[in-house]
Amino acid sequence: MAYKPYRGSGYYGRRRHRIFVLLLLLLLFAAVFMFFYMQEYIVFTADGFRFSFGAQDDETDPSVSDPDTPPDLVIDDPVDPPADNDNPADTDITEPNTPDDEPDAEPAESTHALWVEGPDALDGALPRDPLNALALTVKDFDGLSVLDNTAVSDAVSALLQDGGRAVALASALRDDTAPRNDIEVAVRTGSGARWLDYDYVSWLNPYSDGTADVLIVLAQACYDAGFEELVLQNFQFPTVGRTELISYGDQAESRTEALTALLAAVREGAPEGLAISVVLTDEAAASLQDENAGQDAALLAEHCAHLYVQTGNPAFDLTALTDAVSGTGCVPALLLSGSQAPESVENYILVP
Repeated sequence: MAYKPYRGSGYYGRRRHRIFVLLLLLLLFAAVFMFFYMQEYIVFTADGFRFSFGAQDDETDPSVSDPDTPPDLVIDDPVDPPADNDNPADTDITEPNTPDDEPDAEPAESTHALWVEGPDALDGALPRDPLNALALTVKDFDGLSVLDNTAVSDAVSALLQDGGRAVALASALRDDTAPRNDIEVAVRTGSGARWLDYDYVSWLNPYSDGTADVLIVLAQACYDAGFEELVLQNFQFPTVGRTELISYGDQAESRTEALTALLAAVREGAPEGLAISVVLTDEAAASLQDENAGQDAALLAEHCAHLYVQTGNPAFDLTALTDAVSGTGCVPALLLSGSQAPESVENYILVP
C-alpha cells in the first residue's frame, strides 16, 4: 500500500503566503500604472477626484459651467452715481502730485566736531559757532568700549538737549579684545596662531563672517547711546609689522572686494539712523586706492556717509576725492590734528 508523503501544514501555509504576495504585487503594479499612465485623466474637484476620459465626461462634470446657466451670484464693485451738478466747471478736481510739486529734501547738516578726551568731557558746554558737535573715542585699539558706561549715554543726551550732536570714533579692525576672545575672527599666521602687529595688538579678519557682527554690535551700541555718526578708524587690512607671516587662506575675493563687502554688511546691519563713515589710509587719501590695505575710495563711498582724510593740514586739497565719490552721496571730510578749523571744508573733526 502506497502512502502519500506527509507535507504538514507548512506547505499549505507557504502556498497561501505566495498567493498573498502575488496579489500585493499585482495591486502595487496597478497603482503604479494608474499613477503614471492615468494621471492625465485624473481630475481633482472640491468633492475629491474622479477620472475624465474625454469631452463626453465634461457634459456631466459639475465643475464645467453651462453657458446657458446663469451664475449663482455676481458681486460687482459699487459704482457711485454721478454728482448732481449741472456745471462741470464747479466740480472740485484734485490734480495728482507730480515730482515737481514735491519739496526738495533738506541737505544734511555739516559736521563741525571737536574731539574730546574721555566721556567726562561731554558734560562740558557745547562749543559754539562754527562747532556744532563733539566727538568721542568709544573704542580704541585695545578693544575696550566705553559705551557700557551709562554716564556716556547720559552725557550724550544732555549734549543733544543743548542743541549739539555726538560723533563716535572707533578703532574698527585693530582690536586687541575681540580676536583674543574668538580666534575665528582673528587675523592669523600660517600655523593658525593669532597674528600681532609691532605693538602686540591683534586684528579682526575682514574675510571672516563674524567680523561684520562685531562691528554691527558696536554700531548698535553707538546708536542706543545717542550718537549720530560712527567713524571707523583702522578700517583696513594690517600693513605694518611682520605681515609676511599672515595667512588669509585661499580667498576668491581680493582685499579690496572683501573690505568693501564688509563695509556694505555693516551698513546694512547697523541702525538706519546712524551714519557710518571711514577714515582713509594715507595712501588711499593721496591716490584714492590702497591695494595693500584693501581701500578703494570710490567703492567705499557707496556705503558710507563720510570719507575722512587724517591730516594736520587745514588746507588739504579734497578735490580729487570729491570727484571720485561724486554721485554716491558720500562727502569727503577731514580728521584734522590741531585746533584751527579749515576754511574751505564743510565737514571735519578737530583733534587738538
